[in-house]
Amino acid sequence: MFLLVGVFSCSEPLTTQERTAGAGAVVGSTVGAGIGSYYGYAWTGGMAGAVLGLCVGAIAGSQAEALEKQQNDLDQKIQQCDRDIQRQSEKLEELKKELQEQENTQTPPMLD
Repeated sequence: MFLLVGVFSCSEPLTTQERTAGAGAVVGSTVGAGIGSYYGYAWTGGMAGAVLGLCVGAIAGSQAEALEKQQNDLDQKIQQCDRDIQRQSEKLEELKKELQEQENTQTPPMLD
């Protein structure tokens, strides 16, 4: 566990995959040590649990990162659509003003 803390504390901000892998390793080693100590193999159970937790955490983190990327892509598309709508709305207002000005400048025919 101290090795994991040392490795992760020296790196740049952790990705989702790294965070879940680290959490999985810690939880897995704790559970593995607890189960292993019941059978007299606390060290072996802790190591096996850490490895299993690390693998499961990495897989779960990878899936979470993929979902985050998909969400970010959708957010960017929504923002682009919002900008397009705003631009189209401004253009529509300009056209309405031009039409109204044209209607105001036209003189109605005089009736005798």
